[in-house]
Formats: sequence, C-alpha cells, structure tokens
Amino acid sequence: MSSIKYLSTGSAERTLLGLHSMFEQRQLCDVTLKTDDGLTINVHRNVLAATCPYFRAMFTGHLVESSKDQVVLKGIDGKALEAIIRFIYTSAICINDDNVENLLSAASVFQILEIINVCSEFLKEQLHPSNCLGIANIADRFACEELLNEASKFTVKNFNQVVKYEEYKRLSLEEVKDLLLDENICVSSEEDVFEAAMVWIMTSKSRYTALVEILSCVRLPILSPEYLSSNVLSNSLLQENDECRHMIQEAVDYAMSPSSEKRKQVTIQRMQPRVPTGFSDVLVALGGLYSGEAVASAERYNLYTDEWLSFPSMNTSRYGFAVSQVRGHIYCLGGYHNGQFLNTVESYNPETDSWKIEKPMFCERKYFGAASLCGKIFAVGGSNGNERLNSVECYDHFTNKWTMTRPMLTPRMYHGVATLGGLLYVVGGHSGANRLCSMECYDPQTDIWTKVASMSKSRSVAGIAALDGKLYVIGGFDGHDYLKDVEYYDPQTDTWTETQPLNRARSAACVTVMKDRIFVLGGFNGQFLDSVEVYDPRVGGWRFVSTMSIPRVHFGAAVI
Repeated sequence: MSSIKYLSTGSAERTLLGLHSMFEQRQLCDVTLKTDDGLTINVHRNVLAATCPYFRAMFTGHLVESSKDQVVLKGIDGKALEAIIRFIYTSAICINDDNVENLLSAASVFQILEIINVCSEFLKEQLHPSNCLGIANIADRFACEELLNEASKFTVKNFNQVVKYEEYKRLSLEEVKDLLLDENICVSSEEDVFEAAMVWIMTSKSRYTALVEILSCVRLPILSPEYLSSNVLSNSLLQENDECRHMIQEAVDYAMSPSSEKRKQVTIQRMQPRVPTGFSDVLVALGGLYSGEAVASAERYNLYTDEWLSFPSMNTSRYGFAVSQVRGHIYCLGGYHNGQFLNTVESYNPETDSWKIEKPMFCERKYFGAASLCGKIFAVGGSNGNERLNSVECYDHFTNKWTMTRPMLTPRMYHGVATLGGLLYVVGGHSGANRLCSMECYDPQTDIWTKVASMSKSRSVAGIAALDGKLYVIGGFDGHDYLKDVEYYDPQTDTWTETQPLNRARSAACVTVMKDRIFVLGGFNGQFLDSVEVYDPRVGGWRFVSTMSIPRVHFGAAVI
C-alpha cells in the first residue's frame, strides 16, 4: 500500500495570521483581560494558554479565573499587557526606553522567558555610567541574573564616572556602602573612593549622621601621606567627629610606618589595596619560546570545561617578557624579539577583543618581572644585554605615563615579582655573579626598599604567586637541578615554610592565581613542557589539568 507524509511549511504561519486576524476583529474571543489602569482587551483562552505558562495555569487549572468572562490583572501596566498579547499573536514586540521596565515586570509575572531575555539584552546595550545602577536595580528586582552581572561589572569598571551622576547620589546608605566596599571597583587609587564617599555625604546634611559608616568603607591607611595631609586632615567635617579623627590618625600612623610593621597587617582588609578579581575566570597563556623560536600566539583556559581555546595573538612575537593585568586589560612588556631587547608594550582589551601598542618603557628589559599595585604596573630589574638591572619603572594607566622609581637594593634577572598587602616583593633570580635566595620588598607609600627573610635555597626562573596572605615560590633552577619544591613566605612572621611539591620539576614556568587556586603552566626541565598543574590550598596537593596546545618557556600568563 503506497503512502506519503506531507509536512506543510506554511500552515503554522497561516494559523498564527488567522488567529491574529480574529483577535483584531474580536471574533470568537472568550475572555476579557483588564488592568488596574483601565485597559480591557479581548483574547482567546486557548491561544494564551498554549504560549504562556501563567495563563495555562490560570485557564486550565481549578482557579476561579478559569471560568470567568473577565479577569483583572493586578499590578500589570496596560500598555505592557497589550504589547505582550500582541507578541503572543504576532511574534513581534517593540521595546524602548519608556516601556522596557514595565515589559520586564509583566513578562516576569507571565513567565515569558523570550521577552525577559530580549528586554535584558536591550538594557545591556543601554548601559552607561548615568544609568547602570538603575539597571542593576531592575535586574535584581526581576531576578535577571545575567543582566545583574553585566550591570554590576559595568558599574565597578566605570566607578569614577558612575559617581558623577545623580543615580549614585540617590543611593541608600546600604547601597552606597555595598558599592564603596566592593573589592572590584576600578580606581586609580583609594583617593578616588574617598572622593566618592564625600560626594555622597555632602549631597545632604541629613547624611552627616552616617559619616562614620561611610568613612569606614574607605581604606584610609593606604591613602598617600600627601593626600592624607592635604585632603583628609584638613577636612573640618571629619575633624569634628571623634571616631573619624581616630580612623584618620590610624591611617596617618600606618602610612608612615616601616614596611616591617605593614607586613604584620597583611590580613586586615582596610590596610590592603583593592585587588579586582571577582570577575576574573579566564586564564590566558601568551607568547614565549616554542621549538626554539619566539611566538606571538596565545590561548585561553576554560576553568569550567577544562579545555584550552583560541585567543588573539599578540602583535609581536616575544619571550623573556613580563605580563601584568590592570582593570581587566593584559599588558605585555619588553622581552626579546629577532635579536633585540625590547622596551615595547602592548595591551589586550577584552571589550574589543584586540591588542594595541602602548607607551614604551624607558628601558629595554628581558627576563624581568612586573606586577600591578594600586592600579599601577611596576616593571622590575632584568637585563638589557649589557648588565643586570636594579632599576624600576612604574606605569600609570590613567595618565598613560611611565616614571622611574627607587631602584632595588640588588640587580636581578630571572627573578619573581608579586604584590601582597600593599607591598611589592622581588625574590631570587641571578645578579650576574650569583644565583640569589634573597628577597626584598618595596613600599610605594614611603618609596623605600627593605630586605626581608631569604628563601631556604637560591633559585632563579622560579614562579611566584600571592594567595591567602602568603607568597608562594614554585620550582625554578638552583644551578644544578630543575626544582619541583615549593615554599611560601608569611609576611606576618617574616618566615619561609616548605609545602607540597609539584608533580613535575619545572623552571621558567608561568604561575598565576585564579579562583583561589594556583596554576603552574609550561616551563622547562630538560624538555619544553605543555603540562599544567593546579594547587587548591583547601584540598591540598597538586593535580594536572588539560595541557596547553603547545609547550611554552619564558612566556607570560594572566587572568582576566
């Protein structure tokens, strides 16, 4: 027996067009919807029930509305209801600045995810320093998690602009405290936070009673001594309050104290610079040596799927360079390329997914270290081809300027550089004459370098990372052997402690921290390595994760 199955490609569209025509002509409508603001609209129960979970429950369940000819919808805007009903019949809806909030509110009640998602996407595109706080509030009210995350990210990344607008000044006490306390706000210095706090306070005299609460959100101890003297100590409103005076005096004492005292305060949050890492979950490996050649290629690691994916290549192939991250941008500095020592700098912007050339350093540097502290990048030591360097230069992202700062006590290359507790630490390396076990730290408030406790052994090309108030030094080379041992420095006690070793010895590896875990990538132990190990102090022990696409040595890594 012959048969054929035919599937119409136009039937569904014709059905929808027919239902829409009947809706417009009020034919066979069997229920009237009414809103508080007086709109009435005649619809078909079965059409609404077929497309909307809210109406399906209403009309097919045992609710009293299931048999009523007229249903009153409390708290729903009439124009929003009409737009959603027309969307149900036509699949089309117009969203604009005037109706998006009411549409989102109604769509949330009716559980129409498609409209919720398109409203969220519309609001994402509208994000601006003048409205991001309001959009975050809308997202929070309607449980739009992705929109809330994007609005929150935008707010902290653009903090200095956000605080200039009225939305910021209208925040409640608890809301402004939450913002000022956020570890992820991007500022050039804590002075920006103090200025923002005072803007909110000075908006109304009624807020003077909240002065102590607001000032407690500012990390006064890390303000520069000059700023404390000229802007804080001279503020009469603050000086009239006993508790504020006490906080200011504590800040003055801390700013002028030696680094040996500051190291003891490493666990006290108000005495540490903000380290924006809350949105950082992408680990990027960059450049380095591969098969004896410098490469520009890059790749990124997805923590959640344990896989390496493609990433835009740098403009310049280089190795022996330093990497730092500021405000979500990756900076690659110096290194070596085609027989030349480099002072060039390029940065990656995740918003444009591209690299651009930045202002060069004063000095050519290879095999050096860099780290960000208080919103600035410090490039430390290295070699220029003629000598080991003790010079240090500092880049300010906001002014786009490099400045020379006080040099290290010891010239070094192949050393590790990291920041912890508002101080810059430099450890190990090679002076040109000797492999080093020494460490020194720099205090940007006093512009002074200080010697601290030395490691248990001399090592160069080791990795370094700060985690949970400790500095971990990992692997390296001691002149005879490639190392797998790990030790950490406790600044509160000025002591070193050995801890669990790597699974595999490695030098010239990259070490970074992501989501409270230490990642060690690549390196060299007689052969070029592509393996990656991870240490979680809560679990203990090192474990392997997915390997990089190529082995890399003397390369860079950053988390954004």
